[in-house]
Amino acid sequence: MNYPYQPYRPYQRLPNSSVHNPNIMSYVDQVLSKSRTNYGSVQQDQQPKYQTYQTNSIKTDTDLKSIGNSPLILPQKSLVIQPTLKSKQEYLFPKKVESLSFQSDIPPIIPLIPLMSDVREQYTKKQVSTPISQASSPMKKPENQKQKYKNFTIIKKLGDGQYSEVFVAKHTQTGFLVALKVIQKSQIIKENMQAQLAWEIKIQYLLEHPNITKLYTFFQTPTEIVLVLEYCSHGQLNTLQQMQPMKKFQERVAAQYVQQITFALMYIHNQDVIHRDIKPDNILLSFGQVKLADFSFCVYSPDEERQTQCGTIIYASPQILEGETYDKKSDIWGLGVLTYELCFGKPPWKENQQELMKTACFMIPFTASRELKDFIENLMKRLSRDRFTAQQAYNHAWLQRIAQIVPYYITNNETLFL
Repeated sequence: MNYPYQPYRPYQRLPNSSVHNPNIMSYVDQVLSKSRTNYGSVQQDQQPKYQTYQTNSIKTDTDLKSIGNSPLILPQKSLVIQPTLKSKQEYLFPKKVESLSFQSDIPPIIPLIPLMSDVREQYTKKQVSTPISQASSPMKKPENQKQKYKNFTIIKKLGDGQYSEVFVAKHTQTGFLVALKVIQKSQIIKENMQAQLAWEIKIQYLLEHPNITKLYTFFQTPTEIVLVLEYCSHGQLNTLQQMQPMKKFQERVAAQYVQQITFALMYIHNQDVIHRDIKPDNILLSFGQVKLADFSFCVYSPDEERQTQCGTIIYASPQILEGETYDKKSDIWGLGVLTYELCFGKPPWKENQQELMKTACFMIPFTASRELKDFIENLMKRLSRDRFTAQQAYNHAWLQRIAQIVPYYITNNETLFL
């Protein structure tokens, strides 16, 4: 039988070789160093590009390591801690890294994603300031847009990130579909994002999990850095949610999605990685498989707490909103908000109710089952130490009572796409 799909092997590795490229770390540094050299003259704007809704109590200090149990965080020189890769064992398992090297670059402070009302207001102003003749005329795509890259043919644009564009593209040699995340070098220099981009590439390249989007490779052009990612054909979980009755899933269906997300969090937390932006927009679907995506705000943080304010406000933990130190359990808080939204069709709070977010004050509808109510309450505790770990969440009765549906072709050990 002729199948419509071709096997994917554009990045097939040599036999008996490691699944990880031992030169990936140094290569990332070389690319970013070249970017700094070529675009070091880019001037930063006097006004920040994104306005964030912040109160006077919110700090914007860089990540600091907690000093004992003291509530006071003393100012100190900001350092980026990165593992030194001297052997394959060290970068295969970040927890086993013993020697740490320090970079002189100060890590960027990435603001919380602005409120949707601010985004709409900026968009409205932009539309008003655009001449009618320009607004009515269709945008002309360059003729060489599809053949922009040597090994990939761009098919269509999937969307825009805060600092990037995402396209679905076809690998020219195999016809396999991938997602290209295109980041302008001038943009990362302007926003002082070099260190954060390095974290994203290094961490996601080393992650190997069925519920995490895979970073196959990355390359650069004179003006761009392009990440070649796994293409998730069924889009965002948020899009599917909007198509449901009352914009919410049944508990059984929501539990299946949450179970897979929790499974991914168990894995990355075991590798000392914090995602820091858990939300429906960053959950992708591929033939029923849930994929945790967008590691733009992730950080490798063994045995230390962070203080950088980043992520999306409505999913941010009270510690992030208050400017306090936080740890991996900030992801658990985000998982609780995500579960609430999937089951009830909306988040526990509105965008301007930050005081309620900081105090963890919310109400669970009476329609929720006892197990779901207990699950959410244990994820969204005000104090980080009182929340479940990812392992405890995964073993909770609300998730364990859900029988995961295994596709027929997996249970019967059939081979696909020959």
